[in-house]
Amino acid sequence: MSITLTHVAVQVRDLTATIAFYEEYCGLRCIHRRHNSEGGGVVWMAEPGREHAFIFVFMSGGQGAAQDEQDYGHLGFAVE
Repeated sequence: MSITLTHVAVQVRDLTATIAFYEEYCGLRCIHRRHNSEGGGVVWMAEPGREHAFIFVFMSGGQGAAQDEQDYGHLGFAVE
């Protein structure tokens, strides 16, 4: 069996704002969403046409973490 990267899961503070950002600036679309009783949930997002190849999973909640000045962690997209 070959190994294939299928998704990246990221915890976010504001799920609604995260969805809006990735839709507007990166062209991702929601392909699945679940809500929880606290008003948060999880959303799966993908590039149109690549829904079965690779997805981003954004989950609300969890404890926020301060980002250090030297922390350059990010998701990289090529845009026009």
